[in-house]
Amino acid sequence: MKKKKIGDCLSQIEINDIAPNDYNTNVMPPSAYRRLVEDMRENGPSAIDQILLRKAGEELRKVGKRFEIIDGFNRWKVANELAWKTIPAEVRDVSLEEAKVINYRKNSERGTIDPFREAELFKSEIDAGRTHEEVAKRYGIDRSQISYRLSLLKISGRARRLIDVTRVTPSQLEVIAKVARSADQELLAKEVRDRGLGVRKLELRAARMHRLRPIRAERLKDCELKMLVDMVANVYAACEDCKARGSCPDLMAELKKYRKKK
Repeated sequence: MKKKKIGDCLSQIEINDIAPNDYNTNVMPPSAYRRLVEDMRENGPSAIDQILLRKAGEELRKVGKRFEIIDGFNRWKVANELAWKTIPAEVRDVSLEEAKVINYRKNSERGTIDPFREAELFKSEIDAGRTHEEVAKRYGIDRSQISYRLSLLKISGRARRLIDVTRVTPSQLEVIAKVARSADQELLAKEVRDRGLGVRKLELRAARMHRLRPIRAERLKDCELKMLVDMVANVYAACEDCKARGSCPDLMAELKKYRKKK
């Protein structure tokens, strides 16, 4: 194809010469994606900014790809769906490490980061031998954010599949990640998905799970059971969820087991 080169820029690149990257942290809600499709269908290439590319690495070149996306995956994906032959693009002469930072910062500016992909990105940096402080400085974020995001990797795959990352906050995910049992993580994920529980209510639910899961009522004396009931009643007196449902369902299940043993 005939290319117009201005410095490191190529005005048009063939769609089939481009491959997505494996470090993209972007997430786009379905409604926004549909709007992008309609805009690009109606207005053509003039509807979008140039996507950012870099020259493909050896592995991609082996499968016939000449460029790798730095930023603009969804625009490239829509162009594919609309059967465009080419797409406006700028090719930058940057390394893989530089491309990761550009991608992350572009997505941060738009506020469209998938927390799980963000966690995987930071883990890859840590695995490469960088400290939390070095990663934080590299991506222009607070050091504590590295630890918070890495904690999300504790969430099981089944729980992740219940989570719509476009409708939850990282703070909600951090609460789920603190729960040890994968089954409990799934229950909390469902609570967020189906009932939209906020951070405070999630914390109360997680704390109740933490206190009750290790307890087996049949092993307790009557006086210990009374203390348990009083403790739960006091700790969760302010929990609107418990007030609405009445007695704590987890505790009641354990007490039923105890009564059967008597």
